[in-house]
This record gives sequence, structure tokens and C-alpha cells, in this order.
Amino acid sequence: MTGNQNNTLKQALPGINKQLRKKFDSDDPIRTAVRIGGLRRSGGKRGSRQVPVWTQSTVAVRKVLLLAFPKLKTDPVQRQRAARWAQMIFLYWGRQLTQGQIGMELGMSQFAVNSEIRNIKRAAAGCSVRSGKPRGRRGRPRKIRALSAASVSSAEGSHEIR
Repeated sequence: MTGNQNNTLKQALPGINKQLRKKFDSDDPIRTAVRIGGLRRSGGKRGSRQVPVWTQSTVAVRKVLLLAFPKLKTDPVQRQRAARWAQMIFLYWGRQLTQGQIGMELGMSQFAVNSEIRNIKRAAAGCSVRSGKPRGRRGRPRKIRALSAASVSSAEGSHEIR
């Protein structure tokens, strides 16, 4: 391009942008693709993600969903969230879509997709979704007393439980 053509293009761009803004709002896919960098790359990182074994079995996926959503069969809110998790599991590990692509597909932000996938990984590992710590009883563990043969025989005679 010559300098003269470049100047006329710079002068025409503000008018073109105003016209485009009338046609597209900020929620249109073309605008979100530009915002997340979808048009600058030649392609995403498809196929480079490690796929956990549990995602390849519907029985294992169902176990993870029931662990995270115990009232899945009775509570409609939990059923809806579990359906979203199942869809995200399929898109993230099954189709190997990126988090930005999943966000566009499900109408969520990339941050929300990231946190949901983190929660799915925590639930699959048997940890609490909120804290990431292992599930189990709270508090101090109980003491385990070692019983000797003498204490067992004396306990049988007195019928006391210690």
C-alpha cells in the first residue's frame, strides 16, 4: 500500500467502525472471538490435553455426578447443574474444545468455565468441590485402642463396654 492509500484507509476506518457497531453488539460471536483472540490464531490446542480414564466411561461419569450432586434424581436445580457438568465433560475432554470455545458454546464466561472444570476435577478426585480438600469426617480423628487378651477376658465377665 502506498502512503496515500494508507491515509484514506485511516480516514475511512472510524466511519466503518460506527456502521459495524450498528450491526453488531458486544455479545455477537464475532466480537467475542476478537476479544478472546479467536481470529488471530490459526487453530486451538486441539488434542494436546490428557484425557482422564474416568471421562471415557459413562458409568464413571455418572458416579462423579452423583458424588457431586447427591440429590440429582429429586432436586431439579441439582439436575440442571449436573447436566451442565456432563455437557462440559463431553466438550472439554471428549471433543477437546478450549475453555473459550466452551464458554461461547454454553454462553458462559471463560472464568466460569475454568472454575467449573476445576470443580469437576476436584469431584473426580474425591475432594470437596469448594475447598479441594479430601472428603471425609470433620474434626479430630478417634483414638483406636489396642485390645489385649487380658482386657478382653475381663470385659466379658463384667459386661462393660469401655
